[in-house]
Amino acid sequence: MTDGILTIAGRNEAGYGICIDSADSWIVAVNNAGPDSDPANAAFFGAHPNTDETFVLVSGAACIATAPHGEPEYFTVIPMERGVCYNVRRNTWHTVLMAAGAKVVICENRNPEGERHDLSAEAKARLTKEAGNLLKR
Repeated sequence: MTDGILTIAGRNEAGYGICIDSADSWIVAVNNAGPDSDPANAAFFGAHPNTDETFVLVSGAACIATAPHGEPEYFTVIPMERGVCYNVRRNTWHTVLMAAGAKVVICENRNPEGERHDLSAEAKARLTKEAGNLLKR
């Protein structure tokens, strides 16, 4: 709903979708758990050379994996806490993995440039295992 001074938006469909587009420089999106965020399907990291990206867990369980740009397979996976902001700095490889039913809000530049790193078989296996263990809590 938009009345000219207030926009109210949300989404429940699986995956990523933009809810608020500022038309100036930023967007707010919601990512609902689905096949792309399932740890069993973890296959790649993304990075944005022109913007930071902030994630907030709203409900359910999720974890975030990050790695330095020069070493994408040297990643760390941490659990996300509800209501806490996780700001991924530009040029940082990252992915958010979620348990069924989770919801994450994303704030980012309106037109982020994107890079993709396809993980090696060994890195995929480690990411799947570590994220899966964190999300079983």
